[in-house]
Amino acid sequence: MDEVRRSYAAVAEQYIDLFGTTAKMHDDDLALIRCHLSIHPGVVLDNGCGPGHLTAYLRSLDVDAYGIDLVTEFIDHARVSYPCGRYEIGSMHRLPFADHSVAGILAWYSLIHLCPDELDGVLLAGRRTGRPPPADRFHRGRALAAAGRNGNGASTARSHRNDRTLTASAPELRAAVATGRAHSVFVLR
Repeated sequence: MDEVRRSYAAVAEQYIDLFGTTAKMHDDDLALIRCHLSIHPGVVLDNGCGPGHLTAYLRSLDVDAYGIDLVTEFIDHARVSYPCGRYEIGSMHRLPFADHSVAGILAWYSLIHLCPDELDGVLLAGRRTGRPPPADRFHRGRALAAAGRNGNGASTARSHRNDRTLTASAPELRAAVATGRAHSVFVLR
């Protein structure tokens, strides 16, 4: 991950200019995040938060969002640009949360930097921190949703309201990330 950190640090200013606001995101992507992560009470971790715009977006939806990233320049930018948020230097390999304390995880374009053999450990770290679902909830397992874009650039997962959410098992998810078909993962409780 040191190479990833150094690479992003070298272009942090340009990255922030190109991608660092929700105004530069597609409405469908924001709707996907809103639909899946604004409905769960509790902390939502923006894992690989970059310049902090998605953490701030979640917070604007009254989500208790917390951003972590490897890149100091991104965290510094997030703290200045979104002072009401919580942003820390951290790694998705060692999440700074107690067991069963996180309601959801957003990893928007973060998992693409992992080698396939690292993915299981990162998913296990997410699972460790995730809260068990309430006993009265219809779906009793942890749900993983992967979102990606097809060859035409169209979103391959949108929302459960129109039954277009792609849920995947861990092996399916590993394959989707390894082949570049998935760019984000939501771990929902």
